[in-house]
Amino acid sequence: MIYNTILVHLGIHDGAARQLKFARELAFRFDANLIGFAAGDVHPITCWEA
Repeated sequence: MIYNTILVHLGIHDGAARQLKFARELAFRFDANLIGFAAGDVHPITCWEA
C-alpha cells in the first residue's frame, strides 16, 4: 500500500503525545507526510458596549 500523507487528529488530552509518536512512526514507515490537526471547544467571546 502507498500512503502519501497521513492526517492525525490530536485531542487536547494527555494521550496526544502517544498519538503523535505513533503517527510519526507510521509516516516514517511509509515515507509519507504527516499532518496534525487539533481542535478544542472554543467558547465565544462577546463584547458589550456601554
